[in-house]
Amino acid sequence: MLKLILSPLTFYYFILLRVVAASELNPEQGANATDSSVDVPLNAIQESSLASTTEQSPAISCPCQPINKMMDRIKRKSKDYLRDRSCSLDKPTISLILMDAEHFRDLIPGWNYEGYAAEEVDSLSDDQSHYTCQELDMVHLIDSEQAKTCSDLLAKSCDMIKEYKCPCYSLQDLIEKEKKIADGSISIDTGKSCDSSSSPFGYFDPQGSATFSFDSSMGCVGPLETRDVASLTTEQKEHCQYLLENSCSHIDIAAIESRLSDDSSCADSADYKFMGLDGKTCAKWVSEDPDKRCKRQEEDGKFVFENCRQTCNKCARKDNPSFRLDKEHKDCEWIGKNKDVRCGKPGALENCRMTCGTPSTCCMDNSKYTFLKLFNLKKVRACSWARRKNTTRRCSRRRISLKCPETCGRC
Repeated sequence: MLKLILSPLTFYYFILLRVVAASELNPEQGANATDSSVDVPLNAIQESSLASTTEQSPAISCPCQPINKMMDRIKRKSKDYLRDRSCSLDKPTISLILMDAEHFRDLIPGWNYEGYAAEEVDSLSDDQSHYTCQELDMVHLIDSEQAKTCSDLLAKSCDMIKEYKCPCYSLQDLIEKEKKIADGSISIDTGKSCDSSSSPFGYFDPQGSATFSFDSSMGCVGPLETRDVASLTTEQKEHCQYLLENSCSHIDIAAIESRLSDDSSCADSADYKFMGLDGKTCAKWVSEDPDKRCKRQEEDGKFVFENCRQTCNKCARKDNPSFRLDKEHKDCEWIGKNKDVRCGKPGALENCRMTCGTPSTCCMDNSKYTFLKLFNLKKVRACSWARRKNTTRRCSRRRISLKCPETCGRC
């Protein structure tokens, strides 16, 4: 009987202990606490957290962490900013987009790197009900006081960044320059450009004029503006020098010189005039009708194309920088990594002449060209006949000279 009486007492005793324990753990809920849970939207949690922080501290902080750290990042020499997309304070959105010189070239988009980039505040008009700040792909819903803090931080950063970054050129400008140098669309003076022993230091055009340069005693030159050294801050000078040194580290001067050497026979003769007549130069006269005029012959036996190789497209072997086999990355450089196989692909031999060792268009005899022997119309001859003997005399015949330029030494 004792056991039967104690068991119910023990049961109710444990129930009482559980209620008391629950009350101590959660005094607000007390005995109403249960084991069930309620899912709360993430935005509501964030807003509640921000509101709680605001109540506890009178100082309003910006919830976008990169904005808080922006001023420290601005001081780093490796950082630059997108000039055309940053610090437009008169627009609804204030943006300051940083990029890192050590990583920018390798990224798509280049500024999406470890949160160092798209820090912005959407400053909406007065009749809007919310504000947001953004860091890369993360958007924070913030109240007007937080938006004011973020906006003020960005405005201060925009004022500050101009004192720390090169005013003459940007990292973006230099990367565009590098691309054009690499594909051959612009030329540089390889003797002066990126020469650490020269002053000023930077990029120079073939005439020797500075296009991007910095000199510690003169100042900086670039597409944005030209500034004398007295108007530059210490930080601006350091940044200008750093950007150029970083850019030149991505340029292979030896490769450019090699390419220029291969292209040397591709230049028009600056002094050439057809038959010595004024106005009949390569650029003005020959270029108007190259298909016909490049084949014209001078009194000395030379053809127009021998003096106007660039205009007549009779150049030494070189690769076509715009050629792609079937995908964007399959250019002549890609073909060169396995020439034995890839040079046999359609279009490779014609467009990657330097890579594949294809004879230049100038120096290729026309394999389909044949002609009949004089006084013996049954005898068919080709370029090999002119090559066999008496080549100079046989090549004096205009048609043979045109059709067999390699044999006749017209290249």
